Parts: sequence; C-alpha cells; structure tokens
Amino acid sequence: MHGPMRGFTLLEVLIALVVVAVTLTAATAAIGGAARRQRGLEERTFATWAAHNTLGRLRLDGLAGDHAERQQALAGQRLQVTVQAHDQEALRRLELVVHRVGEDEVLARLTGFLPRPTVEPLPMSNPGPAPESGSQQQPASDGASGPVPEPPL
Repeated sequence: MHGPMRGFTLLEVLIALVVVAVTLTAATAAIGGAARRQRGLEERTFATWAAHNTLGRLRLDGLAGDHAERQQALAGQRLQVTVQAHDQEALRRLELVVHRVGEDEVLARLTGFLPRPTVEPLPMSNPGPAPESGSQQQPASDGASGPVPEPPL
C-alpha cells in the first residue's frame, strides 16, 4: 500500500504561477499609473509657480499693452506663460495660461490683478517752495533734518 503523497501536482503549480503573474501585472500597472499621476502633479505645480513668478514680475514691472508672452525654465521644463489683460474700472484683470513650449496642453491657469496704468507727469527735479515755518521736522535716517514726506496715494 502506498502512503499519502506529498507535494504539489503540476496543475496546482501552474495555477499558482498564473495567480502570481496576474497579481504582479496588476501591481506593475498600478505603480506605473501612480508614477504618471505624480509626474503630472509636479508639472502642474511647476506651471503654477511659473504663472505666479510672471504675475509677481508684472506687478513689479507693469504690463505695457494688453498681451504678453514669457518663457521660463523650471525643473528642466521650458514653459510658455501667455498673459491677456482686461481693463476694468480701477484694475486690470490678468489671465495667465501656462503650457510647455511648442505644445498646446494647458498646465495651469491663474487670474491676477494689477492697477490700471495711468499717465501721470513725472515729479519735477525742483523741490518746490520751502516748507512753512509751522511744518513738522523729523531727523532723517542719516542724521539730517528735513520735511516729512507725504506718503504716496
């Protein structure tokens, strides 16, 4: 008489291999999808930073006209920032759109505001009339005294 057999049959081994192969395939696909989503998130984050950088630069330099395009390099990407200005009562609404140079896919959009450009005469180099005798005097940071300047409006 033969005792109980030990070990696995060929059919059981093949079924186990199929289960492992399907599991590994699903895991690989999930990891690849997560990596693609992470890369997309990084690209959109850098694009948003590029839009904020451009808006900050425009707040410092101003925007002549109603349209501008600027390129920036961030994290190995060449990004194109397109700016479209829309004048409103006291402000200019800026719409910034960011995409990779040479591509049409929009990575980020940003809306910002600037004061409307005004044409004001430049201050004259002549200091004007002398201060009245009743005006307040405060020492300047270098120790000299002079009239207290009015803050700009």
